[in-house]
Amino acid sequence: MLTRSLLAIAIAAILPVSGPSLAQTSSSRDGPAPRPQMAMASIGPMTPAALMTIVSSVSSQLQPCADRQIVPAPEAGEIIAVVQLNLNRDGSLASFRILDHNGVTEANQRYVPQVDAAVEAIFTGCTPLRGLPPELYDVPRGWRSLKFRYRLKA
Repeated sequence: MLTRSLLAIAIAAILPVSGPSLAQTSSSRDGPAPRPQMAMASIGPMTPAALMTIVSSVSSQLQPCADRQIVPAPEAGEIIAVVQLNLNRDGSLASFRILDHNGVTEANQRYVPQVDAAVEAIFTGCTPLRGLPPELYDVPRGWRSLKFRYRLKA
C-alpha cells in the first residue's frame, strides 16, 4: 500500500566528493531523524558554522520537494541513499548520482528503485538552490560538490 508521508531529509554529513567517508546515520526508523553532523577536520575557509548554515539552507530548500514524495512502505524508511550532488555556481544541478545504499535488507531491497526515484525527484524538482554563499562555492569542502545521506521517513 502506498502512503504519502514526509521525506525526512536525514543529512548525516555534507562533504565534498573527494573528502573523507560519510558520518554514520542512525538506522532506527522509530527515532527522530538524525541531526546534521559534519567532519571536524581542517576545512580552510569553510568554517563549521558556514557548513551548518549551508546544510540548513539546502535542507529547507529541498523539503518542499521531499514533502511531495510517496513512501512505498514502512520498510523503505530503512534504506539510506548516499547521493553525490554537483552544483553550478547559480545553484542549478550540474549532475546527480546515487553512489550507494545502506540499510538494504532482503525484506526491503525491492523498494530501492522507488527510494532512488524519490531522492532524484527531490534534487531535480527543487534546484536551483538559492542563497548559498558564492565565496564558498569553489573552496575546499565548498558546496560545488556535496555528498548527502537520505532516508525516507515512512
